[in-house]
Amino acid sequence: MLIFTVGVGTELGSYIPIEMNGRKDYKKDERGEPVKSTLNEAALKAIAKAANGNYFNLSEGSEAVIQSLQTEINKLEKRKLEQRNFEEYESYFQYFIALTLLLLLVEFLIPYRKSKYMEGRDLFS
Repeated sequence: MLIFTVGVGTELGSYIPIEMNGRKDYKKDERGEPVKSTLNEAALKAIAKAANGNYFNLSEGSEAVIQSLQTEINKLEKRKLEQRNFEEYESYFQYFIALTLLLLLVEFLIPYRKSKYMEGRDLFS
């Protein structure tokens, strides 16, 4: 795994500006206090080092950071990945539909009232 980290801001930190309903404000926490974001370069460098990546600071200029990232990404081994997934399903629903239709037909043919024709005959014996 390879991770590149990019630091944005300063170690002194600042409030996070947002725009709400066309009005500029600062992001607030649950208590209504403005949220102050600080840069933790040590943590970002540790993450990059642990994952064999690099740390870039955006204060160097966005073009310089983009160029450095592009250079590092171009150094990576390029390989083609191909993945094919084939799943074949057997459909058995038609058997259940046929059985259901047959049972409905049998129910339709069995009368609800007693008839002289059926007296003394047991269909299910």
